[in-house]
Amino acid sequence: MGASLDPVKRSPLSSIFSPFSKPPLRWLLRMLPPDSSPSPSWRVMALRQHNFLLRQGSSLTELIASTQRECLQAWPLGHGERRGSQDQPAALILPNSAVQSFQLICQADWGPRDIEAECSLEAAALLQCAVTDIHMDFKAASMPDGSLLAQVMVCQQNKVSPYRLLLPSLGLRLESVTSQAHSSCLVHTYQVPQLALNSLLCES
Repeated sequence: MGASLDPVKRSPLSSIFSPFSKPPLRWLLRMLPPDSSPSPSWRVMALRQHNFLLRQGSSLTELIASTQRECLQAWPLGHGERRGSQDQPAALILPNSAVQSFQLICQADWGPRDIEAECSLEAAALLQCAVTDIHMDFKAASMPDGSLLAQVMVCQQNKVSPYRLLLPSLGLRLESVTSQAHSSCLVHTYQVPQLALNSLLCES
């Protein structure tokens, strides 16, 4: 994708490419690549401006709760924030094996619904499942010849839905889903310091 491409459309699905509304406190939740254990391990990062707390554990619920307590001790609540507020956005970073991406050339006269429909069909075929069983996001950019090029990221819905249901009970709101391979976008769209992202992705 060249830097000269002009953004034409952003998916209404509000997931992989969608920026946070930039509140003072935000969260990155990284599911570590699977190993021999049946349940995933997690790295959780809470960020306020350029400061961050990074913790790792096997229980996402307990990890978020303990990190929230540390945040309250380290950083007083900001203006307009309330203890237990569900307005703290979170990005879910899945293992690379759980998310696939592809590009789709679209006709210049296609509208947003046409692009979304074609991307959904291609994504479902890629994952070999029904359209209703996918979690997809895309954005399209104009090409010099007048056509549109859609960048699509997709995973199975069951990789995301449990956390979409869980996080509100912990005071978080899932606003973004991505993979480790595509997480560099968080530096710009979510204003995550590069040092913080490097720490989150470090395998040691």
